[in-house]
Amino acid sequence: MIGLSRQAGILAFARFANYGLMLISPIILVRLLPVEQFGQYREFVLYASFLSLFAAFSFNDSLLYFIPANNKSPSRVVNQTNFLTACSSIGIITAVAIFDYASHGKLVGHFLVPLALYVLLFVNVDFWESYLLVTHRPGLLFLYSGLRLMARMLVVIVVALFTTDVSHIVWSLVLLEAVRMGGSLLFWRKLNKSAEEAPLHGLWSKQLRYCVPTGLGMILYMANRNMGNFAVAKVLGAVSLAHYSIGTYGEYFYLAIGNSIAAVLLPEMVRRDAAEKGQGLWLWQRATVVYCILLFPVAILVARYAEPLIITVFSEHYRPAIIVLQIHMLFLIRGCLDFSPALRAINRTRPLIYSNSAALVCNAICLYWLLPLAGIAGAVASLVISSVVEALVLGWCTSVSYATPGSRLVPWAGVGKVAAAAAIACLLIAPSAWTDLMGLSGMVLGSICFAVAFVVLLRTFKVAEAEFILQKLRAPLQGMMSGLQKRISANH
Repeated sequence: MIGLSRQAGILAFARFANYGLMLISPIILVRLLPVEQFGQYREFVLYASFLSLFAAFSFNDSLLYFIPANNKSPSRVVNQTNFLTACSSIGIITAVAIFDYASHGKLVGHFLVPLALYVLLFVNVDFWESYLLVTHRPGLLFLYSGLRLMARMLVVIVVALFTTDVSHIVWSLVLLEAVRMGGSLLFWRKLNKSAEEAPLHGLWSKQLRYCVPTGLGMILYMANRNMGNFAVAKVLGAVSLAHYSIGTYGEYFYLAIGNSIAAVLLPEMVRRDAAEKGQGLWLWQRATVVYCILLFPVAILVARYAEPLIITVFSEHYRPAIIVLQIHMLFLIRGCLDFSPALRAINRTRPLIYSNSAALVCNAICLYWLLPLAGIAGAVASLVISSVVEALVLGWCTSVSYATPGSRLVPWAGVGKVAAAAAIACLLIAPSAWTDLMGLSGMVLGSICFAVAFVVLLRTFKVAEAEFILQKLRAPLQGMMSGLQKRISANH
């Protein structure tokens, strides 16, 4: 678990870097662009992120399974993955262009050309995250992701500062991705050892059988997650989309952390199950409790202090986003139970299609009733309800696949202890006196008191995974204190 936690931390940073435009840029761009212009920028990001998922179609993520399964021919696996990604991305962009032309620009409108170029450049030859993770090169992964984040943020902020024009920002991103893709091609040509590796037989069919249901499941999941964004953009307009985007801002933190844990778990579960049956599921259960420990307190604190957070970080213009942010924290809590890695580890990916199809239908029905009734709050409530439906279907499929009842599949004892600790600690920050008397300082102080109480309660309830996390944190702190004492002794 120690090695896995280190890899998950590095990969979480990499995912934060990939989501850098969505995570960091809003904080700055809301002060550089009018609300409507910011809404238009978010509309482009929405289209780009959704189409990128379609275009990539989980081919790059499949390296986490197929490189360990074909460890003597990793370069051949990568080459095949790059070819599949290229075919998929060209097909998707062609389809979008046809539909947009047929609808007289109502699909993506004036964004079509830059959007098509951006998606093609963004998804192709972008296998590095999975490749470096599965080949145990976390340092290079950290470097690649960090440089990419810095470059993207620098370009967006500088262009927005000097032009305050959304079209200029968009085209600058296209140019940056062109540079990245060219550099990736040159670098892979030097690393590619496929000519020296053993040929792979039947990998095409195996990879497609793995990726088609996984990719369709992920597309359905993202369609469900973004249906509210599309509905708000088309029905309520750019200003409401800006408010909705800020209210659901935290989803990128959840995606970065959740996807990182899942990506690290998957190859390790495959290896452990191959060595000893049942060890993969045991690892997933422990990771689920760790996930709850990380996200339960975050959800509670953000929901409690949503108002000062939104007003301070994004300004008074985004006050309508407060209720959206609070409701969205229920989506964050539901995400702690992620059954996807458990199914993918045993190559059962069709349930991803079933569960996300059910969620998509549920979301559409809820949006039909709740969007006119409650506006952007109704849109995020629809997302939360559909996510619960998705979890119920996927949990049942996982239980059947592992021939394990739900009572034993999910580590309910550990999850329940974490939930109880969070709920009891929440009583400390329930009074409004923290912020009424001390403002932002009270929010910080209240959060610290909540965190301390939460940790104490976890130890009182003897949550084994909490002890593991504390040990991981204690080691570097002890090292720092030891180094400080040595320096003090040397000076004297």
